[in-house]
Amino acid sequence: MEFKHRLVDTLVRARMIKEPFVVVEGKDDRQIYSRIAVEINKEAKIHAVAEFEDFHAGCESVIQCLTQLQAKLANDETNRRYVLGIIDRDSRPYKGDTTPETLINLHILKYYSIESYFATKKNLVKILEKITHATFRDIDDEIIEFVLNHIREVYEPLYYVSLDALKQECLGADNYQAIISYGAEMNLDKLRHLATKILPMNKMDLDAFASEKGIDFTNLKLVVNGKWMLRIYLFRAREAAVSIDEKWRNKDLRSQTPYMSYFKLKTDHKIADLHQDALQFIDHEECSDIIEAINTLG
Repeated sequence: MEFKHRLVDTLVRARMIKEPFVVVEGKDDRQIYSRIAVEINKEAKIHAVAEFEDFHAGCESVIQCLTQLQAKLANDETNRRYVLGIIDRDSRPYKGDTTPETLINLHILKYYSIESYFATKKNLVKILEKITHATFRDIDDEIIEFVLNHIREVYEPLYYVSLDALKQECLGADNYQAIISYGAEMNLDKLRHLATKILPMNKMDLDAFASEKGIDFTNLKLVVNGKWMLRIYLFRAREAAVSIDEKWRNKDLRSQTPYMSYFKLKTDHKIADLHQDALQFIDHEECSDIIEAINTLG
């Protein structure tokens, strides 16, 4: 039987030893937020919510956890320096659920889910270093733009697939059946299939739904499942790295750049492994809302 913490006792102990704690949705989130805390030199204990008695994994449990602490946070401002809850944005705002926004010390991510924070221009340099023989000195703005343009080519279908999944979330599965739900796995082949075979029939309806919800293409990270976002970003980055090497051989990309041969892939990296690697790279600018929230502690 697993030992579980008592929530209120954990708050008391945090104050006693002057070590704040953060409550997050699950075990994977615990690893991510622990890395962010270390990156910003913040002494804070990160707990998956299921570590506490009477709570299970997930955003609803984090909300309930912070709800239980509201009286203590409202009546004693010192307590606010010792506990923080963090949850994904998810589909709640589009369903009209604003309850979490009223809770003291509950931080709601600016994107649908945490993984989208790692699909950034800055992190692309580290990904290319990981999968090729290039160093950061080889990866200049021209290379980055080439790879980013390759990635952006699939953002439109990703946007519409996400809108479709969001529509099911908002209307309920009994009233609308999406071509793929948020809980499903996503890869590049599946996205291409959905884009060419299914999405064209639904595009106008999805545009109308987006307009009703105040969504447009610039809101991609607000509606896309973060795991989908990061996976597609990595698939396309790997494809682009191959294209860079091919273009160098054909002398189409540039001239007088002999280091371009370093863009050959080291091995056939598995996307699942790259996904975990990408989550190691903390882009401070992109993660600024998280960093600011954690820095209120202590």
